[in-house]
Amino acid sequence: MNDTPKIAAIITPDSRANISRGTIDSIIVQSLKPRRLIVVYDKSQAETIVAWQDRIKVAMPTSQLQCIEHNPDATFVAARNDGLNHVCDCRYIHFVNSDIRLPEDFYEKATRDLMKRTDCVVAMPTRLKLMEAKEREIDLGNFIKNPWLWLMRSKLEIASAMLLCRDAVDEAGKFNPTLVLGSDIDFLARIANQGAGCCIADCVASHIPSQSKADLLSQFPDHHRRWALIYENVLDTYGARHRIARKTYRSILAEAWYRAGRRLLNRERVEEARDCFMRSLSWRLINPSFKYLIRLSRLRKEMHSSENCSIDDK
Repeated sequence: MNDTPKIAAIITPDSRANISRGTIDSIIVQSLKPRRLIVVYDKSQAETIVAWQDRIKVAMPTSQLQCIEHNPDATFVAARNDGLNHVCDCRYIHFVNSDIRLPEDFYEKATRDLMKRTDCVVAMPTRLKLMEAKEREIDLGNFIKNPWLWLMRSKLEIASAMLLCRDAVDEAGKFNPTLVLGSDIDFLARIANQGAGCCIADCVASHIPSQSKADLLSQFPDHHRRWALIYENVLDTYGARHRIARKTYRSILAEAWYRAGRRLLNRERVEEARDCFMRSLSWRLINPSFKYLIRLSRLRKEMHSSENCSIDDK
């Protein structure tokens, strides 16, 4: 049985020479160790891929290597979708590519595909650039105007806000070890395996202090609360409060904690749900959490009364 994390690394075609060689180098140096390494290439890169297959197998013996020949006349959208179609059961998908050109409907397609899986994390080494996106099922027009606001307001199951947004490979195709490090990837992979939700945003995991990572895992063993706390910490660290209106910022965080509380309450984890609702109220006083706190307070009183009655009977 393969014990490697459920990570799929996808390398897609690029117009620059030997870019696949550079991105493969970056995976090896980062110690990404994906369960599946999917290389989507065109005929012009065939010799490069064949030459590097042996090195990949030696460096990553536990990874399932899959090379997909792609029609060079087709679009980048088709190439990336080819990769997505072969991720199998991998829940953490990492696009390894230094190409900053993002096809207009790629984000929509990837998001729609990934929403079919309820526990998935998407990381990309480059910031999302949607210059010609059209508004369809997902309102990408607002994403272009204000990515932060769109991501936080969207109805997707976004439970955190992280993304490896810096290039792991420079323009010359060389790996830059000072940028994206394996520790970021490992941390996000652990969160992906323990949490539920789709994590798509533009923060870097290293913005969270290393000691905080351990604290999150120990103090918040339940992933719903941990997701909400990471969400809050990253927003604060990355300066989101300076990018959007204060009222909107508070409403978004209140909603994140409220969602976590509802999920915990559905699992009958009353005390943890109460903590989430209280945190939600700390960000916005008027929200549905208040109603649930009143309900939980009444439930607690009823339980306390029943306990007293049982003691008196004895």
